Amino acid sequence: RVLFDDGTSTVTCGEHLWAVRGRNEREYYGSRSLWKLMSTEELRQHGVKRSNGLGKYLSRKWEIPTTAPVMYPYQPLPLDPYTLGAWLGDGHADAPWVTTADEEVIVQIHRAGFVPHVLPSGPTGAAKRYYIPGLRPRLRQLSLLGVPTYQKAVPAVYKYNLPALRHALLSGLLDTDGSIDKAGVITFTSTSQILAADVAWLTRSLGGKASSLRERTPWYSKSVGTRHNGRLAYTVRLTLPPGCCPFMIERKRQRCRQTLQEGHLTRWIESIESLEPTEVRCITVGH
Repeated sequence: RVLFDDGTSTVTCGEHLWAVRGRNEREYYGSRSLWKLMSTEELRQHGVKRSNGLGKYLSRKWEIPTTAPVMYPYQPLPLDPYTLGAWLGDGHADAPWVTTADEEVIVQIHRAGFVPHVLPSGPTGAAKRYYIPGLRPRLRQLSLLGVPTYQKAVPAVYKYNLPALRHALLSGLLDTDGSIDKAGVITFTSTSQILAADVAWLTRSLGGKASSLRERTPWYSKSVGTRHNGRLAYTVRLTLPPGCCPFMIERKRQRCRQTLQEGHLTRWIESIESLEPTEVRCITVGH
């Protein structure tokens, strides 16, 4: 099992070839340093950690390439991705409602062809509950209506689609259940473990980096003013490539990093662990 610094892992064999770049070469040559092929067993023999010069801590030794946004073929969608993301983030599980304190979210939904209007029975305070006519049948078509909040998930047709559509979906999710601090660190929190994992998947599919899920309990939503029955909440930390700001809300966009050090997107091998032998299917590629 090869484990990476963002918490992801893969199971492979000792002969599998990896494109890697050593930390020593990177420090000397920078991004101009060349990639080399090494097998899993060679990496383990060389070790995956080295001294960082302070004598007290060890640094990760091997970097793997950063992916470009993954290209999947276009698939028609029953609902525009931003509106779906906003509903997944702040929508009512049984109704075509979205509760938000940010009118910019509603402006984006309106641009998608809907005409939301405020419900008088919504929460008090800055947040308002908006009814979105025409949303119910589309949510039903996606088999999302009535799914408990803690089981919400991104339908596969939205995940395996064009990068621009995945980006719009991520924008809807982060405009509602995402945050960004003054340092430009983006986080997403949800009571749905599946949805939090989907956000990490979307980020990685767009060439970004996402941390493994962290649990938080209990979770309290200040904007809506409700405690989610003491359920666990799941948080992921996201880093997106420069020029790929995922927010449509202006106050959040202003905090997006205009420049980003290459190392913030780099993934490093954390460890290589032996597993019990098992049968696997090998593949070959033409080049």
